[in-house]
Amino acid sequence: MKKPEDDLFFANVIDHVAHPIFIKNREFQMIFVNRAFAEMVGFSPEELIGKTDYDILDRREEADFFRVKDIELFTTKRQVEVNEEPVTDKSGRRRILATTKVPLSNSDGEVTHLVGIIHDITELKATQEALRLANEGLEQRVEERTRDLRTAQEGLIRKERLAELGKLAGGVAHEIRNPLTAIKNAAYVLERQLGKNT
Repeated sequence: MKKPEDDLFFANVIDHVAHPIFIKNREFQMIFVNRAFAEMVGFSPEELIGKTDYDILDRREEADFFRVKDIELFTTKRQVEVNEEPVTDKSGRRRILATTKVPLSNSDGEVTHLVGIIHDITELKATQEALRLANEGLEQRVEERTRDLRTAQEGLIRKERLAELGKLAGGVAHEIRNPLTAIKNAAYVLERQLGKNT
């Protein structure tokens, strides 16, 4: 048999959980919030009891989004996972949340309440964005270095071709020079011979 002090004990445990937790009734009113939830939205727990998302949030589109997900849970009677949802707290700070909404049913199987457990993934999303930007920067630097290497390689290939062409020209000149020298020598000898005979 459950004792009244058990309820207080479990409420105290939930209140000390680091993740924001809330419970809503079928009228979408908060009937319980833990300290982490109250701190996240910038209200005291007492201020939140009996309030809906429309009473708490300044941005109607955010409250509309939460209401749609709550209706989905009450309609399907199944857990709803919201992997990424923006919320703006009382001070105007924008956070990105991942929320699991679980139905609570009475003994007749009717869903009477919704329990929400939130994971603040703002820092995770910021880290992912920073990583994405770093990757883009790295890819850009790799492309630039690849272009530089390609240009250097093309220049090296041109120099190698010119060097080969120079060797070939030197070889051709040598091949031509040898017969020319022989012809020049023969012409000299002939000229001398012809000069003596006259």
